[in-house]
Amino acid sequence: MADDAARLRGQTDLVLAWVTGDDARRSAQILVARHGLDLDAGDLLQQAWVRVTTSLGVRTVPLPAVDSPQDAARYGYRILANLAIDAVRAAHRRAISPIDIDAREAAGPEDSVLSTVFFEELLRRLVAASVSPGNCGGCAPDVVRSIAVRAVQSIALERERADVADRGDFDSIVDEAVARVSGGADASTRRKRKSRCVGCVRELVARVMTDMEVGRE
Repeated sequence: MADDAARLRGQTDLVLAWVTGDDARRSAQILVARHGLDLDAGDLLQQAWVRVTTSLGVRTVPLPAVDSPQDAARYGYRILANLAIDAVRAAHRRAISPIDIDAREAAGPEDSVLSTVFFEELLRRLVAASVSPGNCGGCAPDVVRSIAVRAVQSIALERERADVADRGDFDSIVDEAVARVSGGADASTRRKRKSRCVGCVRELVARVMTDMEVGRE
């Protein structure tokens, strides 16, 4: 477990090093031009940083094949390309259904639109995701799902501060979500949910985010 955590931290550092480097900026500029996006490379790179820190922050196991700067570059570029596709979809949504779009999305900057599209999809998938009761130590699937949704909503609200940079931050957010979901429960129930549910919530969010990335490949 300790080896996995160290490897995951190393992978995060490798990917973030690429995302904040010159190659990533050139790639972002090319993607912006290729898709005719109404945003600049800096917006795309900022959202890539948020996506990397969020997705790797909730993982419990390392990525299967990111162990060199070249691997990290491929992973980081895939995230940039996915974000570019999200921006195209967001522009299409605004063009065909401007009335239905949330006011923040319609009026805010383009990078906010990208985040909104990402978190909307993540929340939609979380609500529909299956949770195996056998893997959650007595934490009911509906409770796991509710806590995960609350936690992601909190991350979405705080995304511009990019606060969720490691697992400790994510666990704190999950603790707050447990408290909200368990508002009417007694202290013993809240303590049990904290101890039993955090790992399951983390695994659920990580699985759904992995499925999102794989689905775009």
